[in-house]
Amino acid sequence: MATGLGIGDTFDFDDLDGLQVKDEDLARPPAGVDAGAFYDLLDVRHGTSTTLLSIDQASNNTSIVMLLEWNGWKLLFSGDAEKRSWKTMDRLGIVKPVHFLKVSHHGSHTGMPPDDILEKLLPMPVPGATKPRAAVSTYPKTYKGVPDETTLVELKKRVDLTSTRDLPQGTLFVEYTFPSAGPPA
Repeated sequence: MATGLGIGDTFDFDDLDGLQVKDEDLARPPAGVDAGAFYDLLDVRHGTSTTLLSIDQASNNTSIVMLLEWNGWKLLFSGDAEKRSWKTMDRLGIVKPVHFLKVSHHGSHTGMPPDDILEKLLPMPVPGATKPRAAVSTYPKTYKGVPDETTLVELKKRVDLTSTRDLPQGTLFVEYTFPSAGPPA
């Protein structure tokens, strides 16, 4: 937890807009971290909110996306991919239908693929067919509007969706079983 900035596990980054930081309130570099590099990262001279949001924004479209294929099952872990990442993957011809999707960017609207790419990734199921599965990992009250309800509604049309926010208290993970015989034909 970065106590110098007052950030805890329920912090709303929207509250940083217009924040004025005094020298005595600045975060201090952890032991062993170069002070210059630490302060360059925070760049408090240009505003804490802008810096934190630009770091977050820059890293989202550079996160790792991993497709795990096993016995015919295709499981896609999309990290924090946003629209630009989805368009790049589509342009490279690597967007294919999957059996499982770890929903990008905690279910935010910015992590949802554009409609044409979503249709390639998670085609609308035919009535009576088994839907693919998806999981969204989120924590209540961390970011305003995340997960995005419109995004969840659209995904639920296509997948059997599980959200970590709906897990019983004390449950720390979502478990899925994929039969070794492979997916249904």
